[in-house]
Amino acid sequence: MSLLYAWCNLRQNGRRTLAALAGLTFAVLLVYLQLGLLAAVRRATTQLYECFDFDVVVVSLNYRQLGAPGAFDRMRLMQADVVPGVAAVLPVGIETVSWTNPGTKQRIPIKLIGVPVRPEFLREPALRAQLEALAGGQTVLVDRVSRASLGDVKVGDYARINDQPLRLAGSYRLGSALEAEGGAFIEYEAWQRVTGHPGRDINFGLVRTRPGVDAAAVVRELRAVLRDDLLVFTREEFLRNEQDYFVRVKPLGIVFQSGAIVGCLAGAVMLFQVLATDVTLRLREYATLKAMGFGARFVLGVGLCQALLYLGLSAVAATGLAAGVFLAVRVLTTVPAWLDWPLTGAVVALVAGFGAISTGLALFRVRRADPAALFP
Repeated sequence: MSLLYAWCNLRQNGRRTLAALAGLTFAVLLVYLQLGLLAAVRRATTQLYECFDFDVVVVSLNYRQLGAPGAFDRMRLMQADVVPGVAAVLPVGIETVSWTNPGTKQRIPIKLIGVPVRPEFLREPALRAQLEALAGGQTVLVDRVSRASLGDVKVGDYARINDQPLRLAGSYRLGSALEAEGGAFIEYEAWQRVTGHPGRDINFGLVRTRPGVDAAAVVRELRAVLRDDLLVFTREEFLRNEQDYFVRVKPLGIVFQSGAIVGCLAGAVMLFQVLATDVTLRLREYATLKAMGFGARFVLGVGLCQALLYLGLSAVAATGLAAGVFLAVRVLTTVPAWLDWPLTGAVVALVAGFGAISTGLALFRVRRADPAALFP
């Protein structure tokens, strides 16, 4: 009965209810967008690494993140290859280069990834199937999710990367990095030629361990062999470090985290104002219910159901709007933003938290609704 009474209260003044729902929906949508884009940043920072199959990674002591990986001598990776528990190693070069748009002649930054022709190190099926096409060093595989600023380039056409003509031998779907407009794979020796890196410089050394061998144990062995001038991480440590750098150090992640907090505060204040105003306007009605014999529990239940209706309806509307916004973000920017169950669960938990606090504060006055006040 409390729920029915609360629903009638909401329907009594439709315009005020719609205004309140619009405000709450905006607040919940803000939380969705900030948390969703923060999760998208985490995915974008590691999606390139996710296409590689490795257990341990070796990087320079100057490594910071994908955009500033540092470099080290390839011979140091050969030392890692003889460590017990290591099955294979793969040198990888990643450099930001200029791609010349064939139509506008504009130079666009892309990530050029240089790898030896070793399909067993790749998880992405399209890359594994086409990697042999990179043999010879005059071809590249381009990311189909690269942004439109790269121009209209088809398989078989020639592209100019760092002013060198390279034929497009195929394509794959991955998604561009945060600091570049697109990506392309090239054979490792050709990568050195195009980027101008010295012959023995590499940015990343990927290590696969033997079946059944603990990656953490291999990391300890590698750290003992490679000494203090190289950094060695397990796959999980490396991906977490990359994500933490963009989320906790770079302004982008900090802005999204702050936005989520602001959204929660805005929602809490808005819900409190809506409920407090409603309680104030209906205080005599609540006192009348008490005078008719309805207990304080019933009266509080009406207020609680009203809060749940506000939050539930606004959350449903915000979820639909968020799904549409994330779809537009993926289409227009290639940023991997989408609505999933972990994100929905996190938003629901936050909304429930600030909703409980706001409802408790707003309904405090209901307990003091005195039937005697009706007859001054």
